[in-house]
Amino acid sequence: MVEEPSGEIKPKNVGFVRVTKVDARFSRAQIIIGGILWGKIERGMFVEERPRFPFDFVFGGFLSPVGIEAVKLGLRGQLGNGILREIDNDTLEIISHGKFGYAGRFNVNFNIGRVSRSQISQLWLVLGGGAGIIPLKAKFFGEDVKNATFGWLGLGLMKKFYFRRLALAFESNVVFSNFEFSIKKTDGSDTVKYALSPSLWFFGITAGSGVEFVITPDVNIGGRVYYQATPKSNEWSFLRKVGDKEERRKVKFGNVNLSGFAFQFYVNVSIKNFAKVRRFD
Repeated sequence: MVEEPSGEIKPKNVGFVRVTKVDARFSRAQIIIGGILWGKIERGMFVEERPRFPFDFVFGGFLSPVGIEAVKLGLRGQLGNGILREIDNDTLEIISHGKFGYAGRFNVNFNIGRVSRSQISQLWLVLGGGAGIIPLKAKFFGEDVKNATFGWLGLGLMKKFYFRRLALAFESNVVFSNFEFSIKKTDGSDTVKYALSPSLWFFGITAGSGVEFVITPDVNIGGRVYYQATPKSNEWSFLRKVGDKEERRKVKFGNVNLSGFAFQFYVNVSIKNFAKVRRFD
């Protein structure tokens, strides 16, 4: 409590502590903000609980590793003449591609300690996904294709260790990812979509670590580096879609390898539960 020049007594926030263990008589907390550059947490100060909902929202960008074999293929021999009867050039060619898929990523992190009412501090269940593009230099039926749409889903565990405003985060996930590139052609009065994608979503495992910085009690920013391991595949799915009608065929094409280092940059937002604020003297 601070006395203003007018003589009025007002509260002033000087720090933020994170409770790590709750006991019947004494609880344990770790100082996150306060006591180094400004403010000082001392005996006799008031403490106000700042309860959160047991989940955080994470928004950010994600670079995912991509390897696609440069190869040229004539599709008519594999698909038959019927499906390609309106297409003059039946070849598909991958010339080159970017080393990463660029995706926007969204996570919901569930605090396992809070949900289970245990004394486990800062252990999180991570459920997330992302969508973006893979830069490509390719030709599909003689037309230039400059990118592929990219999707990613993941489920994992994360553990954080706080050192004042800095936190080390270690995370491991199982992930599913895939991509597709396509063109559209006019066939009479209909618009026909032709697309090619790996026939199955890639299953992989990621493991990595990173650093977070606490900006406010409710907002962290951070970055992480992962290694992603997935099996290679050369099985692709060819799609022809007219309106709601779809026709798919499997083809053998260049190998795809989604293993390698991945990078994430993000903002972590906690949601304060105003209905449960309590004050302790």
